[in-house]
Amino acid sequence: MKHIELLTGKQLSKMLGIPEGTLRYWRNVGLGPVWHKLEGSIRYDLVDVEAYSFCPGIYGGTPWLCVSAVASGITTSQ
Repeated sequence: MKHIELLTGKQLSKMLGIPEGTLRYWRNVGLGPVWHKLEGSIRYDLVDVEAYSFCPGIYGGTPWLCVSAVASGITTSQ
């Protein structure tokens, strides 16, 4: 079975170096990484966060390029 790592908004804001309020704003306007509401709590799947971090323009760009790159293990770090 695949292990899924879910992050809280606080964990994600710390990871990305942005305020939690920015994450709330992004959710309200349809930006940012995919989020899930589980029993009243907002959670972010680490895989979705990594995909968004690699290609933040996925919704307005060419998603198959980003998904393909992430699935292949290509990263922007050196």
